[in-house]
Amino acid sequence: MFVPVPSSNAAMSGRTGSWLLLGICMATLIVGLPVGLVAAASGCPVQANQAEPADGQSRSRQAWLVRIQLPIGHQTVQQTKLVLGNLAQRAPVVIRPDERPVVILEFATDRGQNGSGSQLADCMELAQLLSGEEMNRLQTVAWIPSPRGGVPASLPGQATALPPGLYGHAVLVAICADSVALDRGMVIGRADLDLPRRDPLAIDIYRNLAGQRLTVPAPVALSMIDPNESLFSVKTSDGELLAGGERMEELETAGKVIESTTLAEAGRTASYDGAGLQRLAPGSRSAAGLAGLAARLRVDLSRIESETGSDRKLIGLRQELNGYIDSQTAEWVIRAIDSRTRKEGSANLLILSINSPGGDVEACLKLARYISGFDSDQVRTAAWIGDQARGPAALIALACDHLLVSSKAELGGAWKPGISEEALAALEPELFRMGEEELRDPALLRAMLDPDAEINRCRNRLTGQVRWLSPDERSAMNDADDWQILGPAPVANGLSASDAERDGIVRAMVESVGEVDVYYQLEAPPEILTPTRTDAALLSLARTMANPMISVWLMFLGFMLIMTELSQPGLGLPGFLGTLCLILYFWSHYLGGSAEWFEILMFLVGVGFILMELFVIPGVGIFGIAGVLMVIVSIVLAAQTFVIPRNSEELAQLPASLMMVAGAGGGFLGAIFVLRKVLPNAPYFKRLMLEPPVSKPDFSKTAGEALFLPAPGTRGVAVTRLIPAGKARIDGRVVDVITDGVCVESKQKIEVVSVAGNRIEVRSLDG
Repeated sequence: MFVPVPSSNAAMSGRTGSWLLLGICMATLIVGLPVGLVAAASGCPVQANQAEPADGQSRSRQAWLVRIQLPIGHQTVQQTKLVLGNLAQRAPVVIRPDERPVVILEFATDRGQNGSGSQLADCMELAQLLSGEEMNRLQTVAWIPSPRGGVPASLPGQATALPPGLYGHAVLVAICADSVALDRGMVIGRADLDLPRRDPLAIDIYRNLAGQRLTVPAPVALSMIDPNESLFSVKTSDGELLAGGERMEELETAGKVIESTTLAEAGRTASYDGAGLQRLAPGSRSAAGLAGLAARLRVDLSRIESETGSDRKLIGLRQELNGYIDSQTAEWVIRAIDSRTRKEGSANLLILSINSPGGDVEACLKLARYISGFDSDQVRTAAWIGDQARGPAALIALACDHLLVSSKAELGGAWKPGISEEALAALEPELFRMGEEELRDPALLRAMLDPDAEINRCRNRLTGQVRWLSPDERSAMNDADDWQILGPAPVANGLSASDAERDGIVRAMVESVGEVDVYYQLEAPPEILTPTRTDAALLSLARTMANPMISVWLMFLGFMLIMTELSQPGLGLPGFLGTLCLILYFWSHYLGGSAEWFEILMFLVGVGFILMELFVIPGVGIFGIAGVLMVIVSIVLAAQTFVIPRNSEELAQLPASLMMVAGAGGGFLGAIFVLRKVLPNAPYFKRLMLEPPVSKPDFSKTAGEALFLPAPGTRGVAVTRLIPAGKARIDGRVVDVITDGVCVESKQKIEVVSVAGNRIEVRSLDG
């Protein structure tokens, strides 16, 4: 290659730059030409900056979820300001406003809260923070979700219910965010809910802040706070606009109104649903759940970080779940955790260390529901899987706020005994509810129970979010075309840790349970919940007593012994043992989770009704029939976790529950047999029982004969003791006699003193 020699530094620099530019152009041509040819051959145009993200990667923005407790007070404001300030400092600087990190302000509308009771001063402080320059690095979205409990909001002092939504001065905070999003069926408005009368100061605050933010037009905001304000959609020669009452009068006076529509009438403040607010405020949104909102915001739902304003240090509590998880284990874990987390200053980080091949579906679901019920602001829950969590055990892990796994961990996969299709179908509503609350795909939860289910991994073309969807779920989505099918979900042999991390199911890879403490930066090792020897012995006893073959004998002996006590009061021992058998029956099933206080109270009330029928108001029949039915129903419900069988598994368990009723009935019949045949001949009980009187041959001789009246002075012999009445033999006949009060022993000679009617008075001749 010929290289020209420069004559000076300037010439050298210019020529070098020319050769460098020429080399770059040649390299671009060499590299770009094959790429263009390949793209042309495949029919795919090459577009700059439009490359699809790799599998598992996302173009979605960073997002945080901040939960705002209702009603808004001083503590809520301080916590929210703390967390928003921290997020603003952590947010990266971006050029385009639509690339800013997203902060979703979720208003906690569950537990019947609707914003009523929020203080204006506190709401104004938080609204000013959202309107300030400090929040310019973030995109704030006020999210009003559907209440988890479905509890409607009610006006104070009125029986009628308002539609679920956000009311009171919490509305001021929402309209000062960058945008407002409402879940389907939710409304926003009635900001004057807590005001006894029209407040001009509050109206000015709403007018100024709404005019500053422009999230919601000022006339719309005023219609929510001022009961005297109307709202009109006006078409003029200059275009369409929103106008209040005064502005409407000005336009009509000037003759500019071509057409008008009344959107809100004066007399009561207005409220708007998502679709209505979106028409009035283009920046507002209506979304179907948090997943729909995430898709609209180009946010990966699985990577939304939940932030809390709590500045408490983390105090850990660890529970190990090893082996098969049955109902007794789940009940003990719930009671142990509850006793450690409900006390003031107790643990606020619950770590579940899971290594389980599966478990009872009802028991695991009950524990999962308990775990998901914790408020993350008070107690944060985390699950660590070191080896495996199969079947229902995986549902417990997915119910936690955070899921941590080791590199060799597996979720789901085949487990024993498995679950039938009809049982899985019956659990669909429960899995859907749990998925919504824990931001998990319902199909993911379903795959943990049924690894053979037809579930696909789908990626959103716009956001890069990866979700697990069944074919029916995908086809039912409004944006189904945006969700590209990547392939079947890899759960046939268990979901590996790497696949779970790729799809955003796990929060982090942590190799040991000790590293979990480091991950959460715990200052002290967490308290480990382990059963004591007494707890282990009680659990073992409960498992034995809850066995159907043992339980039926408890019912048999319980009813037989109690019936024996009622028939022969005063014995004591049968009544004590019978009561003990019934206590063991309900106690074992209570620890097993199948019996609750409802069944126990039903049994006691039923027994009370039976006793009322026998001793208080006999002959009515209502209390007796109701009592017997309540006792039978309580015995059956205590032996099972369902009321009416919904699938083949529950139907197969029903005969075992009915066997308990048969045992109780057998005990009743057994008591009758024992009382008639066994106890009268037993050496000990024979002395305690009273035998019925039996006629002797001498007494029976007088049966059917005419009344015998001896003459005074006739003598005879006392047959029984005369105290003072008894029987005596006179002239060969046994008759009833009486003395004048003196006791006469049997076989003593007596003499008739007088006879009056059928009364024969005698006296002793033996002194």
